Amino acid sequence: TDVTYGIGMEGAVGSDGNMPYYIVSNRHGMVSPENNSGYVTAGVAVEHKMGDWTLDGRVKMEAQSNAYSAAYLQECYGELSWKKLSLMVGSKEQEPLLRDMQLSSGAWTWSGNSRPIPQAKFGFNQFIAVPFSTRWLEFFFDGCYGKTVDGDWLLDRYESYITRNPNAGDRYITRDYWYHYKRGYFRINTHSHILFTAGIEHAAQFGGRRNSYSFQDL
Repeated sequence: TDVTYGIGMEGAVGSDGNMPYYIVSNRHGMVSPENNSGYVTAGVAVEHKMGDWTLDGRVKMEAQSNAYSAAYLQECYGELSWKKLSLMVGSKEQEPLLRDMQLSSGAWTWSGNSRPIPQAKFGFNQFIAVPFSTRWLEFFFDGCYGKTVDGDWLLDRYESYITRNPNAGDRYITRDYWYHYKRGYFRINTHSHILFTAGIEHAAQFGGRRNSYSFQDL
């Protein structure tokens, strides 16, 4: 059993209203978009291997200054893996499979800008060879269902918008909705340094509760 822990901190100052985009983006909501902000984070991770099985989990807390939330639980999840299959339950910082979070603006359908969404996720943890293809063709798939925990953040932002725009008329927002995401890819020419990948990503929000507001309600 391996146990690791860490403590970190980061701060940023500026003279304008918001931090530069590439300092805030793809950071899983850890960096406040407001100027003159900072955070302190502490976490512990545990991994236990039993032959082809691996059980791991992580808990990470964060405290921020000049941000919407002063303190919150950034990560809390457990993951069970068997060979190349895995089941994860909880809130986990995840990375796109085909893009580098440090060298790109992120994935097209999934954003690494928000805090991790609590979810149940099942699928492969890496590409696997299609049987009888002599590893010339590989396949990947995973999918999840989760539920957003925005709390009052979305409502606060919406009320701020229609207060500044009183002529916007009646509007509505949907809260407490469910989240679904899945992706599947095929990859060919895996023996070469030049790979060809094709696939599909699908994301959806469904359910929830619709709240209608107008300027007169505020």
